[in-house]
Amino acid sequence: MIKLVLCLMLVAQTSAIHSTGQAKADQVDGVFIFVSSKPTEPYIDLGAIKRGGFLEQPSDMLPKLVKQAKKKYPECTGLIVDINFEKAEMITFK
Repeated sequence: MIKLVLCLMLVAQTSAIHSTGQAKADQVDGVFIFVSSKPTEPYIDLGAIKRGGFLEQPSDMLPKLVKQAKKKYPECTGLIVDINFEKAEMITFK
């Protein structure tokens, strides 16, 4: 019984570590990029943009998304991009 409790405590502790983990986001032209993730710092949602027909690789699309975001919202400091690179949420940090 004690072994079971210790195992459950270890699993719970490991899950907590992974769910609160932090990562360092890359930047493209001064804008932080979050792909299928969200920043841990508080932010303001400015709006969303769609891919706009770009059919390139993600590394080629990101500069175009950043340019489009900065044109629409010059105060944009981050993009939260969905896993399919179909849409990006424009944000600025508080």
